[in-house]
Amino acid sequence: MAIKDDFLKYVPIFTDLDQATLDKIADLGNFRKFDKDSVILLENETGSALFVIVTGKVKVSRTSDDGREVILTIL
Repeated sequence: MAIKDDFLKYVPIFTDLDQATLDKIADLGNFRKFDKDSVILLENETGSALFVIVTGKVKVSRTSDDGREVILTIL
């Protein structure tokens, strides 16, 4: 599903952009819904997308040297 809403202008990294630029970014983007506890990106994996959280939370974590999960932040 394409990004249709004008919510991008409220995302801090996009607030200084004009509407035409926001529209271009929106045309390039897609909404994706992730189920609870889904892995979006693995540690040390190279990302190829920008994710904007519209609703919900994302846990950012890493694995410690002894194998435990260390939560870095909740977005």
